[in-house]
Amino acid sequence: MMPMGLRRAALLALLSLSVWDGASRIAWFAHRHRGERALLAGDVGAAFDEFVKARAWQPGDGPGQVLVARAVETSEANGVTIPALEASGADERLHVGVAAITAAVAVNPADAWAWFNLSEMYRAHVASGERLARLRAVVDAAKAGVAHAEKVMPARPRAPGREERVMAAACLIAADLDPEFFFYRDALALLYWRSGLKKEASDLFRLSFELTPSAEVHTLLGDPAFATDVADAILAGIESGRSVDLETQRARLSARATILERVGRRAEAIEAYRKLEATGVPELASYGRLKIAGILQDEGRFAESLTPLEQVIEFDGDGESGASALYLTGVAYGRLQDHARAAEFLKRYLAKRAGSLAVILDLADELAALGKARDAERTYVAALKAYPAEPEVCARFVPFLVHQRRKDEAMLYLDKLRALAPDDPRIEPLENEARKE
Repeated sequence: MMPMGLRRAALLALLSLSVWDGASRIAWFAHRHRGERALLAGDVGAAFDEFVKARAWQPGDGPGQVLVARAVETSEANGVTIPALEASGADERLHVGVAAITAAVAVNPADAWAWFNLSEMYRAHVASGERLARLRAVVDAAKAGVAHAEKVMPARPRAPGREERVMAAACLIAADLDPEFFFYRDALALLYWRSGLKKEASDLFRLSFELTPSAEVHTLLGDPAFATDVADAILAGIESGRSVDLETQRARLSARATILERVGRRAEAIEAYRKLEATGVPELASYGRLKIAGILQDEGRFAESLTPLEQVIEFDGDGESGASALYLTGVAYGRLQDHARAAEFLKRYLAKRAGSLAVILDLADELAALGKARDAERTYVAALKAYPAEPEVCARFVPFLVHQRRKDEAMLYLDKLRALAPDDPRIEPLENEARKE
């Protein structure tokens, strides 16, 4: 039997270990939480420092290692210096990020997010190098007296290099580990497309939209050229989806219309949005009509846009769609020079929703066009008080004052516009107009 003194010592040792483990977890959590907040605030230097401190308390925390790498990725991708790595070269910074991800993968080789961040680390490294090359080209061009420096900027190589191959391999592993998560495939497709592999990119996006037929969540489609190149593959993926669930079918209809609109195939998009009316869901029907009206207005077909807008107001007058329709109707009547109706619908919108700056200024412009100078001025002044740092308010108020032959006041607000936005291209023509009066 263990002597009493030895048992007490063992219990005290166990207790101290437990206390130490608890304390280390508290310290780890505090540093990690502060790091995440700093990263969200864009302070990558502070985020990196906190993540490194958290790692010191819990070196076996795989996700924590990924966070260290994420701070380095963010720094490289955006050209923001991390003070702790300021003396390090680009390859050394890459090594810091890769080492952290390697440690995370060692903890859990099946961590798809860690593998994906290996790809992202190399992507940020490449972006940093390209940005530096462009900067050097501009400096060299300036020294050589070249008028248009952009002409000497190096074009991005299309053939995949060593970094691109690592990025592709890491994305492939991530997609294999988590085949239901579309984002890894989207990132790999974008990488393929940038490397000139259009067919491979299209094949991936077809599969991605079969699994997740929502245009909104596929955020990597922001490049119009990319979206246009893979549009047919996306539409094929939407059409060939395996699910027969009614909600998914509706999502596919909406996604198809959204993609067609995004790539500029407006006539097809209008037809696709019209199919949303056949779903029997009032919200989808109103959404489709609003989108049709928006496309028609983008094409300058304001009179045609009134019909779908009237339908939305009739069926959803008190909802979000109805409020949006009131605003777009006001815009349409304004472009059609029916300023009385334009002002009426804009007022109806403002009676239901807090107005954005654009709505308030549109109403002020319509009141001015109606000859209601006092009401228009009150509305402009309200906008100035609500948005004192917005140059758009001054840019819209100055023409009103010029028209009222109040040159001195117009020049005062023109000076304010110049102070807020010295490069605004409207300053010179507005000043010329004011001086004529």
